Amino acid sequence: IKYHQNNHHCKLVLDKTPFYAESGGQIGDTGNLKADGFNFKVDDVQKSGEEYIHLGQLTTGSIENVKTVKSKINESRRDSIRRNHTATHLLHQALRDILGDHVQQAGSWVGEELLRFDLTHYEQIAFGQIARIENLVTTIILQNVEVSTEIKPYKEAREDGAVSLFGEKYGKVVRVVNVPSFSKELCGGTHVHRTGDIGGFKITSETALAAGIRRITAVTGKAIPALISSKNHLIRDIRNTLKCSEDVILDRLNAILEDRKNLEVENHKLQQANQASQVDDLVDSADIVMNLRLIVQKLDTTGDLKDMGDQFRKTLKVGGVALIGTIQNNKPMVMCAVTDDLTDKIHAGNIVNEVGVLMGGGGGGKPHIATAGGKNLDTLDKALEKGKELIQSLMK
Repeated sequence: IKYHQNNHHCKLVLDKTPFYAESGGQIGDTGNLKADGFNFKVDDVQKSGEEYIHLGQLTTGSIENVKTVKSKINESRRDSIRRNHTATHLLHQALRDILGDHVQQAGSWVGEELLRFDLTHYEQIAFGQIARIENLVTTIILQNVEVSTEIKPYKEAREDGAVSLFGEKYGKVVRVVNVPSFSKELCGGTHVHRTGDIGGFKITSETALAAGIRRITAVTGKAIPALISSKNHLIRDIRNTLKCSEDVILDRLNAILEDRKNLEVENHKLQQANQASQVDDLVDSADIVMNLRLIVQKLDTTGDLKDMGDQFRKTLKVGGVALIGTIQNNKPMVMCAVTDDLTDKIHAGNIVNEVGVLMGGGGGGKPHIATAGGKNLDTLDKALEKGKELIQSLMK
């Protein structure tokens, strides 16, 4: 027995062990190592070279004079992991059968509560395909096929059709996990004895992981009733909130979304009307600089700054510039709008860029309209004053 302790974390190595060390995507076993007056709680097992390192806590006694220990694996946890690992093999083959032979495993993680499977695929897997994949895996589970393992030379295993994983390194002798007439893979992990032991299979999510890589998560066995119960509680809460029966939930949600859409349209119209009125007032009180109208103003509330800029240009028509500052999302913002006849002298994008730098940020845009944001709220007034000076200098 080799033993090393670092603070409260301990490492223990045995000459042989029934514990599975994390490998091939499957997590390591947990359990206990016991002797007279000695107990070591195993929280994880990792492999380093040929050694299996048991990581955990010494809860009773001392390692001194301990020569032999009794190993006790958390069997319930391992059984859950077995179910998920064999289900991963069935999922892999089902994906190839339903989506095509281009599907390759790009990674996996097999734990107690769920499994993750990464695959090469060029698009989102359609809902109908997900259902077909689930049904195919469930069919194999219900057939209660015996799962066999065999040790054989790597070359012979490959000739027999066993699937190997791209990028994985294999020795001259390999272990083949076989679900007859359906799946055959090279694998060193733990598996159920018969597919019926999996108890059920349900995909819980399908997402994009990277370009050309999708990720599927799924549960098996006793995790499925827990999932169903959780979904039923969610449906009950939605039903109670909407005050409707389950069969009209979707109709009720669609009606609510439609009402919200209509309210947003009406609200936008009101905002535009209020904004137009605000723009009219500001234009009426504009400063006259060299026969041009100049509006530099800090406003407490505004709608969309670019919409406001368009309204300024529409109202001013010719011979006008507006520089508006406000606070949005707790950040200083500025917008500059320039009528078309002045854009050869005054470039709105250049104006807001310089003003944005003064506010600790930046921005830019087109010659006739542009926006910029900053970080320091205290700089907005000075930035507007600087922008006013810059615009006036360009008017000369």
